[in-house]
Amino acid sequence: MEIGKILGKSWEEYKESWKEWALVYLIQIGILIGGMLLMGPLIIAMVFIIEISEYSGGSMVIIMILGFLCIVLGLIISLMSFSMSIGVIKCAMEKTRKREVQYKDLFFILKNKPLKFIGFYCVYNIFIILWSLLLIVPGIIKMYSYSQALYLMVENPDYGILECITKSREIMEGRKTSLFLISLIFIGIGLVLYFIPFAGILSLFVFSPFANLSYLNFYNEVTGYKHNDEVIIEEY
Repeated sequence: MEIGKILGKSWEEYKESWKEWALVYLIQIGILIGGMLLMGPLIIAMVFIIEISEYSGGSMVIIMILGFLCIVLGLIISLMSFSMSIGVIKCAMEKTRKREVQYKDLFFILKNKPLKFIGFYCVYNIFIILWSLLLIVPGIIKMYSYSQALYLMVENPDYGILECITKSREIMEGRKTSLFLISLIFIGIGLVLYFIPFAGILSLFVFSPFANLSYLNFYNEVTGYKHNDEVIIEEY
């Protein structure tokens, strides 16, 4: 597997679509900031009432209502953040397959079994934690073994959670080292960015989409995706 080819292809795809990626991340940031701005006044009002009240019956009811609204809004923000993190993967998948990036894909899981994706994250993290309890190294190895499971679920929402994890383990047999090397490259880039002015902007608008495209091109490689006049997904 040619790592340089994967990274080169990903960089070319990023250069072709950097404006689209900038808008994708701006939408993501804007929605999250908007949600937090809505929560801010609720928290301030709750703190203010606590400070001036003597915990009378009426004030306690108001505090409980405001607290409940904060919890609900927090859950909505968390769901939107989770949804858009999956949506970015969907956008990257479409771009690596020569399709147009569609901004509605940011909300891909909202209409594609969101509870299954939430369940996937729970099961995935439980597996990694359990393996890590043995030793750190087995946990890291399994993390790379299961690394393609989320991409499989994004591409095939009808797959079961354990089915995706099993297929990921199968297709990563003998390929974990290549993905580990790609990860090391991005860790190195991240360390370099740490010492560069405006690193946050570079990381968000350049590094993140480039990394996502690279990992999706790796996924395309290990699953046998071909882009000619048609799409062919080989059996794993």
